[in-house]
Amino acid sequence: MAVSRDVTLEQVELCRRFEVLPVAASAVGNTGVSRSMLSRGPGGGSWRSGLSSANWPVYGIRHALEGGTTGWYLWTGEYSEADDFYVPWHTAHLHERWPEVVPYLALPPGWGFVIAPGYEDVWFDPTRV
Repeated sequence: MAVSRDVTLEQVELCRRFEVLPVAASAVGNTGVSRSMLSRGPGGGSWRSGLSSANWPVYGIRHALEGGTTGWYLWTGEYSEADDFYVPWHTAHLHERWPEVVPYLALPPGWGFVIAPGYEDVWFDPTRV
């Protein structure tokens, strides 16, 4: 259920849990996604659907929004400083491949998360704003 065009009820509830106002991550905006995240096919490995995946945990950090980006950078596996570690990806595609991250995408800039089956860590880092 959508609350607005780019913010879902699930996102509003998660933001309420952390006492922040939601900041939409436009579905047509670009999110930086690691190549390791893209290795999962559509719908593959979602813990919500009862399937398993070796691509856990998922890390996410939101920086200030710039241009056509959402400010989000998401990755799995070993982090790298390499220039090609992230690829720009339309945020709408996360609903297909990584539905588990979608509830977190309305957290404002400065917020981050780590999620895995049975695990959640969410925090605010003012240096990322």
